[in-house]
Amino acid sequence: MSKSRLTKFVLLTMLVLLTVGVVHAQDPIQIRIFVGLGGGDRPNQKDPQDAVAKLWNDAHSDVKITFDINANTTARDVLLTQAAGDNPPDLIGPVGIRGLYDSISLWEDLTPYIEKDKAALNLDDYDPATLKLFQAYDGRNLSVALGIYPSFIYVNEDMFTAAEIPLPPKEFGAPYIDKDGKSVVWDWDEVAKVAESITSDASGKYSDEDGFDATKIQNYGYADFWNSMRHVAMQFGATDSGLAPDGKTADFNQPAFVTAMQWYQDGIFKNHFIPDSAAEGALANATTPFESARIGMWYSHTWYSCCVGSAKFKWGIYAAPAVNGTDGKKIVAPLHADTFGLLAKSKNKDAAWEVLKWLNSSDIAAKLCTIYGCLPSRSSARAAWETGMKEQFPGMDLKVVYAAIPYLDLPNHEGYLPNYAQAYDAFQAVWGNIRTDSSLDIQKTMDDLNKTEQGIFEGNFPPTPTPAPTAAS
Repeated sequence: MSKSRLTKFVLLTMLVLLTVGVVHAQDPIQIRIFVGLGGGDRPNQKDPQDAVAKLWNDAHSDVKITFDINANTTARDVLLTQAAGDNPPDLIGPVGIRGLYDSISLWEDLTPYIEKDKAALNLDDYDPATLKLFQAYDGRNLSVALGIYPSFIYVNEDMFTAAEIPLPPKEFGAPYIDKDGKSVVWDWDEVAKVAESITSDASGKYSDEDGFDATKIQNYGYADFWNSMRHVAMQFGATDSGLAPDGKTADFNQPAFVTAMQWYQDGIFKNHFIPDSAAEGALANATTPFESARIGMWYSHTWYSCCVGSAKFKWGIYAAPAVNGTDGKKIVAPLHADTFGLLAKSKNKDAAWEVLKWLNSSDIAAKLCTIYGCLPSRSSARAAWETGMKEQFPGMDLKVVYAAIPYLDLPNHEGYLPNYAQAYDAFQAVWGNIRTDSSLDIQKTMDDLNKTEQGIFEGNFPPTPTPAPTAAS
């Protein structure tokens, strides 16, 4: 080879190496957002999520994001496999409170990031109590809520009119004006009285009329059977949601749990204003429970607005009742929430945190909550949600929705339990039995459950219980 040709060869080789080096130096960090653990996996949600990713990718050359959508039915298993292997995702969401605590060991503690970026996060834009939703009992911050789902009572106003019974109050903490014009505390005891008054049988007889047939009930005064045992107990003033503050002691037989379960059992089998498990199935047959027009008061969250569009009656939303015995001063309106979590095994934590901050920014949170159906946690991000709700549900009083937020349950009813999956199955089985078996001694039932849960917390798993048949949510 001539000297000239050798020189050209060397120069060409160097140019190639330099080009490769530049390309590699400019390769962007890839942040994968695992979707499906909570929601976001419906076919009509893919394009909007891709559009959000495009907004980031068009504005950033050094970090690129993708929404990796997985079927909800298999997402947890897929995520656990990926987290255990060499291909972990970076961010996971949207995921609810239960989904986060169900796999608590997966998540990075975001406390250092939140402390560092407090100013950029503008935490004053959040309702203060919502910032505690994802604080674990051991002090770790697992996330900041993207969207929330406050709770209240959906009321079939036509059923109240037909029964000539005054409607519940819309203002939280306000008294109820009963059918005799008397001002009384709007608490769970009063809910029971009102619910009895609007419960009727197939012949149109109300429960307080002679000839009422409790075996042929047509309309029920109250129901909330899509909620869990822990949800109901928190509404009755439980000091925790089944786990003591030490993070290891079961507390399912505390007075509020027992009172709530007794109230529920009496409402089904003694006072007949709540449907039993068999009736639950009939109410949800080919419709949703409240849309069936057979329930006077249905306790649920903003996400249930998905299931009222076909209602053929006049309805509205009203204030949650107070805890019995508190003179109306203690109200608990349980809250659901969605968020994104940062995987502890992410290989790009700092970049993933920057993306997570962006997902929770006002403009992007508004877009994501439009996709997922949540009320943005940020006050500044709520305009689009408000517009959509007013257009779709003009009768929904958003003042009631916003008023419910400060009364959220802390600790949350979906919060951490040791060995969460097994603990959840155990209390849900008992919850189903309470709605099925009128002979249960509630105190003994809750004492037995507490022993079972304590064993589960300590790693002693009983045979998987078989829940009583209930309507699926």
